[in-house]
Amino acid sequence: MKKRFLAAAISVAAGCAVVLSGCAGATQNVVSLNSNWYADVNFKKFQPTFDSERSEKIVYAVTHDEKAATNKTYSVKYDEGTYTTEFYTVALGKNSDKILDEFREGYGESTTVYCYKTELSVPKVTFTYKGEPKVFENCDEVITESYFLSVEDRLQPVYARQSVHSVSPNVLNATSLESSYYVYDYEYTTYYSRDGEQAVTKINGADGVSERRASGLKGTQSTLFDATYLDVAVRANKLSPSLSQAISLYLPQSGVGEFVLQGNAMGLNETERTDARNLLIANELFKDEKIKDENGNETDKPLNTSAVSVYYNAEFNGRPQTYWFAAVENPRNNVSRSTLLKIQYSVPFNHGVRNYVIKEIQSNLYNGN
Repeated sequence: MKKRFLAAAISVAAGCAVVLSGCAGATQNVVSLNSNWYADVNFKKFQPTFDSERSEKIVYAVTHDEKAATNKTYSVKYDEGTYTTEFYTVALGKNSDKILDEFREGYGESTTVYCYKTELSVPKVTFTYKGEPKVFENCDEVITESYFLSVEDRLQPVYARQSVHSVSPNVLNATSLESSYYVYDYEYTTYYSRDGEQAVTKINGADGVSERRASGLKGTQSTLFDATYLDVAVRANKLSPSLSQAISLYLPQSGVGEFVLQGNAMGLNETERTDARNLLIANELFKDEKIKDENGNETDKPLNTSAVSVYYNAEFNGRPQTYWFAAVENPRNNVSRSTLLKIQYSVPFNHGVRNYVIKEIQSNLYNGN
């Protein structure tokens, strides 16, 4: 799946009942958010110059680094793929198919929302057990589409869809080629009530069609986001090495799970930083300036980044997923728009890491103010 650490947490997250009255404390941890994709990060509402015609659309190269793989019983190799994101605002009318019939009254005639779409595509995945390979063609494809409210409403979810056609490592110690992999083929569609209390997830998979209902969502331990727009939820936080923020995520496979965002000082490698700097400059998202070093010599102004790791908040929390964003250097004139530059996560069962590194900016939100 697109975010494998989330899938790894499913079995534990399922321990928190979908009816949440007994899962959260009396006081919710409310997350403080910024509109880090705007020039003024403190702007809480929807910016008028942000719609489907003026969206942010970015393509990332997806690669698999097998150097850190330590699994001795079988191997996994992902060919290079792409991850595409698109982010904009749109108005949902009362008859939109993104709103469940039983929730329409709460939304009124029209509701402005953010739309965030992603598409992961990897052409080939190869599993090998004792020299015997199993090749999957076009079997790592994940498409998501999510709608949610502004920072003023803490990015409250409205609708989310996740179409998963993916093959994943299945066990730590394989005993056969067939035991080493698991093929996912599911579609999850989740509808949320306007008051944020309820969610209905419709599941279409190998076992047929089913439905899961969740209530008491305003009683989660922390502010709730849908997992399909985790990229945006992390981007909206106070991006700094000192960040330490608990959040709740709705996972369509299992219900609500608790996670922690942890800032750190990790940077991009030299090639990634140089390439990202050049790409941002070409798209007016970074100023190509000279600064003086400690010896008084002129040098290129460096691209500063902010790294955030996402941990599952449990005793066995696995390895984190880490994001790198262009740093917010001036909250009143955030030229870089905190553009997402890289995502890294560990492949389950010690099969190395996968990196999503910015490759192309097809359109961005920069409009000179």
